[in-house]
Amino acid sequence: IVENRPKKILLVGVSSVPLTEEQKEHMPDIGDKRDASKLKCSACRASAFEIHATMTQLKQQRKNPKEYEIIEHMDRVCEDTLGDYGIQLRNNRPTYKFSKDSQISRAQGSWASRYIKNVCSELYTDHEDAILRNIDKPRASFIRTMCSVESSLCNQEDMDNTELADFDVNDKHPITQHNAQDL
Repeated sequence: IVENRPKKILLVGVSSVPLTEEQKEHMPDIGDKRDASKLKCSACRASAFEIHATMTQLKQQRKNPKEYEIIEHMDRVCEDTLGDYGIQLRNNRPTYKFSKDSQISRAQGSWASRYIKNVCSELYTDHEDAILRNIDKPRASFIRTMCSVESSLCNQEDMDNTELADFDVNDKHPITQHNAQDL
């Protein structure tokens, strides 16, 4: 069970130091339904964001990518790209938001990294056809479709919660200036 495992989460960003006991104490509890729902939705939104960016770039490079190219790119998203994500800290406290914004401190490593990678893998393996069917949608629409309609990883409340992502799925603009370059 997760509670019995030592927490190997580091605070990264401006400085890279282990989390304090107080920060560890306030980490979201994946065993709690409400916490797990928010974390899963945030992880889905980040995964869908990265999947859309990667697949859009691949389709720009190759009009009709081959199946193996799609698989290789998707595997890289789930295994490598999402490794840059961590749970964002706000006012020195963990939130429910997965973020890759290097300007903001994040709790990264151990279960947090595994968690977001697992959600990405679940989204990809369970909904590959839907991803390919919907990849040409605008990013915000793609994220909403994949996380709310196709996978049901986000309920409506969490999908509309701007605190759970670096971008707003109701809007085409990033929430943070740092992510403008990622769009």
